[in-house]
Amino acid sequence: MTGRTETGSGRSVAAALLTLVALVGLVYGTSVSYEFVFDDGLLVTDNPVSSWSLDRTPDLFRSAVEGVTYRPVRMFTYMLDHAIAGGHEAWVFHLSNLLWHIAAVLTVFGLARALLGGLIGPWLTAAVFAVHPLGSEAVVYVAGRRDLLLGLFSTASLWSLWNLLEAPSAKARLGNALAALLLAMLALGSKEIAVVLPVLAVLLALVRWRQHPQAFSTFSTAQWLGMIAGGAVVIAAVGWLYEPEIRRGVVSLMADQGLAPQPALSFLVLAHYLVKMLWPQTLQADYRPHAFSLPEAAIDGPSLLAAAFLAVWVAGGLWLLWRGRVAGVGLLWALVALLPVGQLLPYGELIAEHNSYLPLVGFSLAIGDGIGRLAARRHDWAWGLAVVLVAVLSARSLARVPVWANDVTLWQATLEVAPRAARSRHNLAVAQAQRGQLLEARESFLTALELVPGDPDVLLGLGAMEERLGDHVAAEEIAHQVMAVRPDVEAMTLLGWTQLGQGKLDQARESFSLVLQVAPEAGEGVRGMRLVEQRLQRRRPRKPME
Repeated sequence: MTGRTETGSGRSVAAALLTLVALVGLVYGTSVSYEFVFDDGLLVTDNPVSSWSLDRTPDLFRSAVEGVTYRPVRMFTYMLDHAIAGGHEAWVFHLSNLLWHIAAVLTVFGLARALLGGLIGPWLTAAVFAVHPLGSEAVVYVAGRRDLLLGLFSTASLWSLWNLLEAPSAKARLGNALAALLLAMLALGSKEIAVVLPVLAVLLALVRWRQHPQAFSTFSTAQWLGMIAGGAVVIAAVGWLYEPEIRRGVVSLMADQGLAPQPALSFLVLAHYLVKMLWPQTLQADYRPHAFSLPEAAIDGPSLLAAAFLAVWVAGGLWLLWRGRVAGVGLLWALVALLPVGQLLPYGELIAEHNSYLPLVGFSLAIGDGIGRLAARRHDWAWGLAVVLVAVLSARSLARVPVWANDVTLWQATLEVAPRAARSRHNLAVAQAQRGQLLEARESFLTALELVPGDPDVLLGLGAMEERLGDHVAAEEIAHQVMAVRPDVEAMTLLGWTQLGQGKLDQARESFSLVLQVAPEAGEGVRGMRLVEQRLQRRRPRKPME
């Protein structure tokens, strides 16, 4: 039997699962040897919460704690990795990412089997999801753990919901309903984007109704009210967990503090994500200004083109959904899951490729449904097309994955695609400085300063390089420039070191005193003040012996 009627023997299913695990290992296995990069410092290595003992798990749901507790389920997995490794061992965290991705891939296969039947469609759905280059950032970037967990628990929740819709008895429906709600809560604790789950649930219910118009005839009023209440609980949980972040976004929206005029910005951002799903020719880790062209008007030529593309996508999804095709669910799933990150509520990260992880489940379902239906007519052709598609996507991911090996390779690769990305240039300079490549770092800071003149972070980095290279006069001048716009601890500390390097001990003592007044335990301030006092002590004349 072939196509949608093909059930696949137990051995065939086992073989399909093994090939999926092997694909993940082939494409992403080398990431276990990679370093922590980019925001891994903020979220993991420099975050005291990640090293909490597991008995402090309840504290993740309290607001007044030190460190980042945002997205508690994600933070719990970091705590678990730290406990296993006995510290911040990068390979343990990367291996954990790999295992979470494998779990998500196998869950996608299970959902696709439930929706599509057969073997080729579900296998291709999971394989495309497993190796799609747009999802690689979530897998090889430890900070991308949020999206891995979101994708896993959201897919598992919707799988339970589908089983609920197909369940023959009230008892089976209740069990699946509770499982769907529990998994939805885990998805919400991983990332707030899980707020789209009620909408995705409606899409699944609609395709079930279109395929089997009598499917809901046995559902009681109480069961319908229970499912509606479950959706309300999901939405309420988002408000409870993420109220501060939502409030900031709403305030920014009301104050018209978006990055660029709307609706042009959202049209361009959403279309960018979807185009990259169709073919990720170029990928980059930075989409801040200078790395992505922002619209200057509410509607312009590029945004109109993007809006037309989105309209075609939606129309195609609705048409397929009305025909009872899972591909329609997939296309609409991809877009719905992108809406929370489509700049409808302003936030600083214009585009982040790891946001595509959950939307890719829907896109992969659309691909799997299409090829699965082809298999009903041309079985060999369908398998051949599936293998070629997975091979092409795997090859693209194999080229992309090594970029994330360390901060230098990451930002160098980003700058090859977006040479005017100021943040990437700054981050490359910081990475070069950490590796002792001082001249290269100085040049990178100078280039970044040309892109963002007067930026205090870039100036601080440049000043630190001048100081380490021995040009104390130039470093002091830069420190004064920063102090004029942002007189913070870092600027005062740099100023103190430049003065110390020139032998201006009284001025250096004054600068370090200011540092210690603001931050009494600042390591560089304490060390600098100690050196100043030692040199002042040597400079004082000794009393003559009586």
